Amino acid sequence: MKDKLDNIRVLVNQRKFKKALQLLKKYTPPNKPCHYECLILEAQCLTYEANDQLGYLKFQQALKLTDNILEQKHCLDNMAASAERLGKQAEALYCLKHSLQLDGSAKSAHQRFSLLKLAQALNDPATVEQYAPPLLGLSQYHLAVTLLLAETASQSGQQQQALDCLQQLITDIITGDRLKTTPEEVQRVLNACHQLLPEKKARSLSHALESSDTKHLAPVLSQTKVRTGFTPSPKHSNNSPVSISGNNPAAQRVLSELVAELQSLGAEFTPHLMLLVEDGNLSVRLNTASESSGQCVGIPFSAMPIVSDYHFSLAQNFTLQTQPKHKMLNPSAARVMQLMTTLYNACNKLSDWRNSYPLFALAGCKALFSKLISARSDHEKFRPYYVEVGEELNNETLLESFFASRVLGVAAEQVSTWTGNSCDTEQLVFIPLAELTNHQMGAPRFQFDSKKRHFSSYYNAGKAGREIFAQYNFNDPMLSVLMYGFADTSASWLYSIPLHFTSPSGLTFDIANELQMADRDKLPANIADLAEFIPGVVKRTDDHIYISKLVIPAISNFDSLKRCISASLLAVDIDGRFKNPEMLSAEVGQIEQQVINANQQYWRELSILVSEHTQTISAQALEILDRLCHFSTAQIQAYQKNRVSNAILNE
Repeated sequence: MKDKLDNIRVLVNQRKFKKALQLLKKYTPPNKPCHYECLILEAQCLTYEANDQLGYLKFQQALKLTDNILEQKHCLDNMAASAERLGKQAEALYCLKHSLQLDGSAKSAHQRFSLLKLAQALNDPATVEQYAPPLLGLSQYHLAVTLLLAETASQSGQQQQALDCLQQLITDIITGDRLKTTPEEVQRVLNACHQLLPEKKARSLSHALESSDTKHLAPVLSQTKVRTGFTPSPKHSNNSPVSISGNNPAAQRVLSELVAELQSLGAEFTPHLMLLVEDGNLSVRLNTASESSGQCVGIPFSAMPIVSDYHFSLAQNFTLQTQPKHKMLNPSAARVMQLMTTLYNACNKLSDWRNSYPLFALAGCKALFSKLISARSDHEKFRPYYVEVGEELNNETLLESFFASRVLGVAAEQVSTWTGNSCDTEQLVFIPLAELTNHQMGAPRFQFDSKKRHFSSYYNAGKAGREIFAQYNFNDPMLSVLMYGFADTSASWLYSIPLHFTSPSGLTFDIANELQMADRDKLPANIADLAEFIPGVVKRTDDHIYISKLVIPAISNFDSLKRCISASLLAVDIDGRFKNPEMLSAEVGQIEQQVINANQQYWRELSILVSEHTQTISAQALEILDRLCHFSTAQIQAYQKNRVSNAILNE
């Protein structure tokens, strides 16, 4: 057996992992007990082949077969590495704790540092404080660990402790006793001062460093921007700096890494861009006033993670776990996806979404839930979001709803062209940083530049410090509630609810509310201004007409509904009945009345149901639904009032 294992070791050293696995399977029949050496070799091959899940299990089995401390530690360290790659940070932390219990000497410094980073990502300050001290004073880790302690203290509200850590680092840099620093490391310390401390104290520490007359610091300081709040590393100095501020040090640290990674992949950022983190809320802002619009962020496709490239799961406390698949369409974005996952967790995004999304708040309120989603033609896709009181929500459903507002579809042909990998279906992609831009109707739309292979967001003219918004889709307030979890009443119109009826002329109508818009370039000149309102699909079969959407507009576009109905009827007038202007006008009026009456009834019934659940749903969800009902009811009432007034004037 020893000779056989030696042969397998040779194959492993030659990185012939598949061949090694075949021999291991041959030498270890399923009915015979596994040998420690065989399990270790198998685990190594599996992890090199990117099968971390099975590799973890094999290391775990090997751990149970040995009493040797070094062998146990070897298994635990590898289990931790596999768990971290699988996105199972809590399991990785558990393994490293046990590994350090076996050997906590300086030989395990790397594992100890990995443990600290995991503990910080999991918001576990007690573990950081417990395991950090042995690394202080070790030149390779002293600076990074002290910064980590400062960030953890700040995140826990211990501002004096954070200040003490940073003051000690400044002293260590000046004296040079405990560490020798590079310009990049000094800049990291200064960035941390500005991110974690009040501006006055941050400037005081910066001044102490700048005014130092220590000779060994002169060449370092000459390459360091002492008074900046955030400066990219020299590797990315060709791009505009991005300011990162807020009260969540863990999230700010990840954002800094994410910006640097995106810049290395060719991302573009407008000057004076600011990313603000307030607890778990993120926003994109501009630090300067501008008189015209311009590009805010440009993200290359190589930096956009594709949803189908990853396995997503949830651990305890709604911690997101992400594992890259073995075969990926866009592997260059793997590090970006890892950082985005860490950012979501640092901001408790999944936990907040679970607690705030209105549909999840309607547990046990089935009649209200069903009535709410019935406003949409695609209501069945929201059906799985309902649970009874005390029933657990499926994690896949939670992830699906969370990602739905953060991804955009890219055509298969574009994906194939841009990645060089074969793709035959539309792909959903994340747009890092750009997806942090909050939705608002009327704001600039995201745009793809097929030549540059860039995805860009834009800003309008405005004052300094303003938040930058983006219009994700042509959404009314109902859609913004269902997709994003809030009622965006900046829209000045409503999609009609789905309808089925027969008009007095004998035609039957199915009216949906699909999001597909008409192609502006193909519209006749007389209705080109209706591009956003006119249905993308109108079909007629015998006496049945399908209209993909109708929109109830604001008073400023009052005639758009009637014009859309008229254009739809004329587009499918196969029997020529609507060549008669009077017949066309009568049919349009009948359909318009049907639409208004049905929508008035829907919002009246929904408002009553909401009022009946004031004690059974959360105050936040109640406020969102109240706002939605009030806006929509007022919108239809205003339309109907104007319609009646016009009818009187025309008599």
